[in-house]
Amino acid sequence: MGKTLKNNRLLWLIICVPALGNLLHGYEIGIIAGAMQAMGKEITLTMTQMSFMVGIVFYGACVSVLVAGVLADWIGRKNVLILGAALISLSMLVIGFAGDYVDILLGRSLQGFGVGLVTLTIPIYIAESIPTHLRGRGGSSVQLFLNGGILLSALVAFILGQFGMWREMFLWALVPSLILFVFAFKLPKSPRWLIKKNKLTEADKVLSGFIANKEERAHEISAIQASFGSEQKSSFRSYFQKRYLWPVLLVVFIGCLNQLTGINNFIGFSAIMLADMGLSVAALATLGTVLVTLVNFVMCFVALSLVDKLGRKPLLKKGLWGMVISCAFMLVMAWVLPASNLKAILILVGICAFAGSFSLGPGSMVWLLLSELLPNKVRSLGMSISLAVLLLVSGFYASVFLELASSFGYAAIFVFSVIICAIYLFLSARYIPETNGKSLESIHLSHPKAPQSIRKPDTVQAAVAES
Repeated sequence: MGKTLKNNRLLWLIICVPALGNLLHGYEIGIIAGAMQAMGKEITLTMTQMSFMVGIVFYGACVSVLVAGVLADWIGRKNVLILGAALISLSMLVIGFAGDYVDILLGRSLQGFGVGLVTLTIPIYIAESIPTHLRGRGGSSVQLFLNGGILLSALVAFILGQFGMWREMFLWALVPSLILFVFAFKLPKSPRWLIKKNKLTEADKVLSGFIANKEERAHEISAIQASFGSEQKSSFRSYFQKRYLWPVLLVVFIGCLNQLTGINNFIGFSAIMLADMGLSVAALATLGTVLVTLVNFVMCFVALSLVDKLGRKPLLKKGLWGMVISCAFMLVMAWVLPASNLKAILILVGICAFAGSFSLGPGSMVWLLLSELLPNKVRSLGMSISLAVLLLVSGFYASVFLELASSFGYAAIFVFSVIICAIYLFLSARYIPETNGKSLESIHLSHPKAPQSIRKPDTVQAAVAES
């Protein structure tokens, strides 16, 4: 977008309100482990039931993101956010007043559906609604709120878990979910969605919140219209066109690799991992989880401050190198040292370094990349496919992680993570272009034989890029 900007209040509204959905996503990722310990004292749960309780949110979200892309194109990004916030709020009530395991599963299912809707819609909405030169920080705020939710859940679980207050752990989350629901009504609609629907007057009004100059807005609208082409509606066949198939495949690979690094498992099961490594004091294992989530959160601030200065690709590569090194360190410690407090502390150092590197690179960059690398015409449905696969992989890996660690040992887990991070690093260096400072309409992924290309903007787009 143009540089003649105004209305910072609107900018913060567009970034922070949707990102509350990711705070809730992070909270539900982290809170269930602490809640289950207290929950088991009131409701009898088998190991199978507890595993399914963790996984059902990912599976529910996997289903809902497939629907979310269609809904986002049909009723708009803003309305999908409102629907997702309503489902999350309802889920917290259902779990908070659950009488048995079936009630909890129902609540967790609703939670998954709501989280899936907001998780898909947030990066699309932010990427489409804020100025180009601020899109990096806006997109990275998604991960900041996610990490904030994980940190918050660790603190809440540590405090309330000592009193067995598992219901309150979920009911407390009603506060941010209701804030998201109420303030989502105040959000403007995505200007690109409005243009796609030929609501040009309304789109101009939204853009006027940032771009004061009428001529600049006209250039922006023309460039966005040109990106959609003559065909206003994307079809399933669009994905098999060479110009769309590669970007969709690439973002699917990125999403899968992000989860297969093991980051969610290293954070979510860190207390169990530390106990298995020989940490003798249970309370220290729980505090270790808080420390990991704190590092994860702090490093996200670093990424947020650097993303629009250094660019997406350098941060992504630095983060992946840090993950490879820290995971190799944990591999050596797990392989060489016997179970002891020393081994557990060294593994905790490794997990903190791994989580911090992830937050600096892949964690903060993935939401940007998923939304930026897809062309306008297939962005919603492409994001649906990518996030559905991401959530399915995440849910499956989480459900088998402890069993794999028990059968093959943590050293084997760390070997797998090193391999995944190395593949991710190669893919990033070879095929992912730098998108910093580029309008969404000028970003274009060529076939792998001609990687890292940015389409030269046409006359209108050039005018926008320079304005």
